[in-house]
Amino acid sequence: METLDFYRDYDELWAISGSRIVALKPEEPGTLATCKSVTRFIGGIDLETLEAGSRFCFESGKGGLALVEAPKNGDPDDFLDLTIQFLGNR
Repeated sequence: METLDFYRDYDELWAISGSRIVALKPEEPGTLATCKSVTRFIGGIDLETLEAGSRFCFESGKGGLALVEAPKNGDPDDFLDLTIQFLGNR
């Protein structure tokens, strides 16, 4: 049986199965090196309070790293239109 690394429960996104999420500060670059080094892990993201331009490092339970970014311009109701960029592996 396969497991998912992230789980969406209505208006929240949770890290599960050994996955991790880090909310990046605006001044932090969205690079593989940053995602490997920053350790401010959070358990989930409240999608209703997500701000435009918010960026997160997502690490799968298998070590894959991706940068996830909310649109910089747009309606808050459109925040599920996320940009996801695979960066590499830990």
